[in-house]
Amino acid sequence: MTEQESDLTRRSMLKKAAATATVAVGATAGLAGSATASPDLEARRIEERDVKAAFRKNAGPLLADLAADGLLDRGDVAELPTHDVGFGEVAKKNEGAAYLEGEDHAEIDLVTHVDDGVLTITVEPDDGRAYAFFSPSDEDTRYLYDQDTSGAEVSPDCETTCTCTNILCDGTRSQKCTTCCNGDCKTDYWCNC
Repeated sequence: MTEQESDLTRRSMLKKAAATATVAVGATAGLAGSATASPDLEARRIEERDVKAAFRKNAGPLLADLAADGLLDRGDVAELPTHDVGFGEVAKKNEGAAYLEGEDHAEIDLVTHVDDGVLTITVEPDDGRAYAFFSPSDEDTRYLYDQDTSGAEVSPDCETTCTCTNILCDGTRSQKCTTCCNGDCKTDYWCNC
């Protein structure tokens, strides 16, 4: 199979998945949420070796499925930008990792640019959870890859709400969008709430 045929197959698969199981987040998603702050998490520094260890321990099956769908080359931690760039850069969807910690929750958010868009992978080390949002550059749709069930899958029947947080990003509050699918919720962040 040529590289062009491979790209077309992957795009066809993603578009087919979009028709049956997508997380639709239009331009109004930020307007749907309230403006209340969520003070439960704070951005902290994290060593690159700790990011790699958390991803190796918690995200192996998810990375393999992302590679099988053509979003990663090998599904290996070594191909990810695991250096800490701080929360602001990750919220702006620049490549790198950020660590958020609260009283009863911690997560590592990692952003990588792929051929067709932006991939944000989250690991919750205390819970052993990993999930990813893929945002194609040519669509207004986001895809949620979730390994909480048996292997990673694009999850249907999801709703997204957005709120402002106290976590600063370039001097402004950041936006936390929570996507809930069948009662199980995942988060993603952006600057400028």
